[in-house]
Amino acid sequence: MTPTTQAGRVLTITAMVLAGLFGLLAVLFTAGETLADPGGWQAVGLIALWLAPLVVLVVLALARPTLAQPVLVALTAVWVAVALWGIAAPHAWRSYESTNGPVRAVACLALILPITALGWHRPLPAGVMLLVIGVAAALAAGSAPLHVMALPAVAIGSLLLAAGLVEHGHHPSPPPGPANLPSPRHA
Repeated sequence: MTPTTQAGRVLTITAMVLAGLFGLLAVLFTAGETLADPGGWQAVGLIALWLAPLVVLVVLALARPTLAQPVLVALTAVWVAVALWGIAAPHAWRSYESTNGPVRAVACLALILPITALGWHRPLPAGVMLLVIGVAAALAAGSAPLHVMALPAVAIGSLLLAAGLVEHGHHPSPPPGPANLPSPRHA
């Protein structure tokens, strides 16, 4: 392993550890809040509503990154459109989320972790998606839970973007030999 690819791998592992810690805390907090209000079987159903797709997308990103990448790009585009809608109509979203909970923040969480998992195989596109999500979450009006998602998305996205750029910039030199010698000029 060359120093360049080693640096990229260190950045990727750092992003994975950070995402793992953030994900564990965020999932436990979100599930705990849901169990506290509304509680009961309704809470179990609401948790399953976001946790099941999150787990499926993480497994897909790790096992089949070629298939997962376009799915995650599409979901990122949908999420960003919703975030922009929230900027255009903050009162409507504030009213909706007061009644139904922090839907955009939970959807953001359900995207951050699978996109990070995609970053294990494809750090550059995962980093870009996370930065886009983080910036959109930071710009979203009227949602403190959504603003909380912005910092981890930007931090993890920056690490993966750096890893992807380091790895992308690494082009192994061709082996020495007669096949790689310049051809003689004909006058």
